[in-house]
Amino acid sequence: MKSANGTCRTGGDTTKRYDVCIVGAGPVGTYLTVMLAHAGLNVIAVDSLVKLADEPRAFTHMPFMFKEFEKAGILEQMRELSKFRGDAISYRRTKDQQVIERLAPIPNRPLPLAVPQRNLTELLIDKLNEFPNGELRFGHRVVNVEQKSDDISVTLEVVQTNETSTLQCKYLVGADGAKSTIRKFMGIRYEGTTLPFKLIAADVVFPFEKYGFNGANFMLDPENFGMIALTSENERKETIWRVSIGFPIESSDDEIVKALPDKFQRLLEDLKPGQYTLLKAQPYEAHQFCTPTMKKGRTMLIGDSAHLCNPYSGQLLACGIFDASSLSQCLVSVIQHGAPESLLDEWNEDRVSKFKDVLDPFSKECFAATRDPDADTIAERHPFLKAMKAGPKGQLPTIHTDVTKLKSWRSGPN
Repeated sequence: MKSANGTCRTGGDTTKRYDVCIVGAGPVGTYLTVMLAHAGLNVIAVDSLVKLADEPRAFTHMPFMFKEFEKAGILEQMRELSKFRGDAISYRRTKDQQVIERLAPIPNRPLPLAVPQRNLTELLIDKLNEFPNGELRFGHRVVNVEQKSDDISVTLEVVQTNETSTLQCKYLVGADGAKSTIRKFMGIRYEGTTLPFKLIAADVVFPFEKYGFNGANFMLDPENFGMIALTSENERKETIWRVSIGFPIESSDDEIVKALPDKFQRLLEDLKPGQYTLLKAQPYEAHQFCTPTMKKGRTMLIGDSAHLCNPYSGQLLACGIFDASSLSQCLVSVIQHGAPESLLDEWNEDRVSKFKDVLDPFSKECFAATRDPDADTIAERHPFLKAMKAGPKGQLPTIHTDVTKLKSWRSGPN
């Protein structure tokens, strides 16, 4: 039916009624699918891609996410895959690579995990294989959604054959990314702003460790800002590093790619053509977007379908996972334990608030800090550094939703 390499049978009982249909089989959609299947719901996830995407996407997972990975049964595998070692986070002046601030590992405290998004999704797909009530279909695009008072009809088209089929479900969830088809069917648009820079995510093989780099390194400069972070290893056991650099918003993608060698050398002089291998490079605009609502009728949005922010807070994927985790608990409460539909409205209000009031301003501050002209005193203004230096009292604002505090929450029998 499904496998970790992203392939699956395109057949299946199209007359079957599912509790939940999830559109989008990235890490957020597959996480929700696993959690609902684990709870005993009949759930299906579909994705228009024929196989998993392999773009340079999120890879850093902070310790506050570990409970979610543990609930999904993949934490130990994540630890085995992670190549994050040494210092967790360093902040450096770009002009001379001098370390200004370093968050050294704290004894008995876990380091972040570095596991590329594709590998995380593969682990979740493998876990989904353990549940006969969980189904996954790649190569199926949604071509129509009909929402009724008590259920939803979803018409699918097989990408490779154009054959169509219809699924019935109680609830529909859009986890299909920034260009979400489900968000468009819901008639909901993003609100927010686009930052005045384009960013590029580039995966590079280069011995940064020989220059004192380890873990994640934020490069501080008003013009030549960015990030250099260890992500994984290739089949030859060479370390793969993610390099993120900013460009003026008016730059075309072609101009960015052409200027990349010069920008690389601005980050590190010895990062010269012929000395590194560029594996992937993806330019993109940095948006601070959120939908005004993540719920309409029996349809919900999670992850990038609902919100986007720049990557320098390291929390966008975490926010999507927390969307999925809290939504799974609420759907189980409604479907299995008789909680009122109002619980899903309360979930929606809390998740929109968590992004707009917490993650959006925090991520903007993190981005601005990389461009601060006074790098030597960055700890006075960087929100993450300020919180870490404050010790136990310096708690970062949470993007997690405690569903047990929602007014309509109802749990099952103990």
